[in-house]
Amino acid sequence: MAKDLVELSVGGQIYEGWVNMSLTRAVQALSSQFSLGVTNPWTPQGKAWAIIPGEECVLKIDGETIVTGYIDTVSSSSAAGSRSITISGRDKTGDLVDCSHTGSTEYNDVTLLDLAKKLCAPFSIEVESQVSVPEKFKVFAIATGESIFEALERASRLRGVFMRSSYLGVLTIEAVGAARATTSLIEGQNIVSSSMELSYSERFSQYQVKAQSTGVDDFTGADDHASVLGSALDAGVSRYRPLVISAEGSATGATAKKRAEWEAANRLARAVSVNVEIQGWRQGDGTLWRDNLIVPFRNDFFGIKQDMLISSISYKQSPNETTASLELTRKDAFVAQPEVPASDDLFGGF
Repeated sequence: MAKDLVELSVGGQIYEGWVNMSLTRAVQALSSQFSLGVTNPWTPQGKAWAIIPGEECVLKIDGETIVTGYIDTVSSSSAAGSRSITISGRDKTGDLVDCSHTGSTEYNDVTLLDLAKKLCAPFSIEVESQVSVPEKFKVFAIATGESIFEALERASRLRGVFMRSSYLGVLTIEAVGAARATTSLIEGQNIVSSSMELSYSERFSQYQVKAQSTGVDDFTGADDHASVLGSALDAGVSRYRPLVISAEGSATGATAKKRAEWEAANRLARAVSVNVEIQGWRQGDGTLWRDNLIVPFRNDFFGIKQDMLISSISYKQSPNETTASLELTRKDAFVAQPEVPASDDLFGGF
């Protein structure tokens, strides 16, 4: 099998020989998306081009499944005797992004995993969790017209975790940086180009989350504690910059605090953006580079020599090259923790 061979399986037929390919996966994106292009498309066994939107598909690299989902769009063009076709699609979980919830508008005494299974069942999407999130929602309400993704994203923020699709099309509740890369990224060795942006605009010194309590246990609707407050600090922000957030649903003091800590970590992650381009898609041991890996990164010009998180990855292939673009951020990005020591802040003393 040729190295970095891209195969698309649709309706029992395997299509290969693509001229251009791009595929992007990200820690905070529920569904990955891909695009494949070819000029002068083949007609295997004399049959006409048969891929149509809506069909199930599996995308593989060297026989390794990367996407299990559906074809979204088929674009065709012809000119001067040549024909071009571009196929794009997403994981099965793309339906959760597009579609509105039509079931019950209120779920009682459910864990995040239970809620996700109930919401995904009509779409025949399996759900699994790689982390323990045992706390139950006393009441979780879904607004009319709200998409499944929007509802699950709200629920995930209240629990300080994230969801996304596995390579097999399963919705997973995941931990951040659960595995390490086997190869370091070092400027001047295996990095073609890199860039960094530090932004202070969306970081705040204090995060306060306010929410209504559930009206059960120690709280009632008439109780003075009906407005629950949770807070978190960003020690790297030296001046007074408070942010007050309304929680996405009812909460206890503990869940409001976790929600505040998640916001602090998430905004810190977005404040640091390091982009790296490398040749090829594989690490030194032959395994594919993937998102959600912890990778040792060194760039003397940026002043960085530490472990970082691959928050997103884009595989790209053209007639001339095969490259991967990696976005890196703090290794503890998206992990709910209120205090970040200044010495561990990539802003280095801001």
